[in-house]
Amino acid sequence: YDEENDKNSPAITDKIEQQLMEIANGEDPVGLLGASIAPEIYGHEDIKKALLLQLVSGCTRKLPDGMRIRGDINICLMGD
Repeated sequence: YDEENDKNSPAITDKIEQQLMEIANGEDPVGLLGASIAPEIYGHEDIKKALLLQLVSGCTRKLPDGMRIRGDINICLMGD
């Protein structure tokens, strides 16, 4: 992927980068971003956090023997 040659890639301004760093270095970035998912639905913080993590995916791990473990986070939501 070549970001410099991608004309459709949005530019990250200094202001946006500063806001992202404030969130990342804040007290509870996962909780804050999770709360922004469906804010009109009260509660269900754990479900919102799980959805957030599913959206951004997990980190791929590479073991010392060269094996790679996928970083996908799988969730199952069940309701009544």
